[in-house]
Amino acid sequence: MKKCTYCGKEYPDEAEICAVDHEPFERVGVSFKQQLIEANLYDDFIAAADKRDSKQMIALLVQIGKKKRTAAFIVHAIFANAQKFGS
Repeated sequence: MKKCTYCGKEYPDEAEICAVDHEPFERVGVSFKQQLIEANLYDDFIAAADKRDSKQMIALLVQIGKKKRTAAFIVHAIFANAQKFGS
């Protein structure tokens, strides 16, 4: 299944774009990590994280279909948890 990143309407995997608002999809039940791996962007994401380059991390998440605001939230959560656990 795919889900519109704007309105939340779900579509079958064969769908290309949201019929309601023409926004991109995110795959339901697939982690952003798996999406980065499938797009061959995971190593770039980890390298950006090691440099604490939040702008690059956000850009990579946007490439896999995340909204910029959602991507920023994910990056913030990663950094917050890393500090919490001493990484």
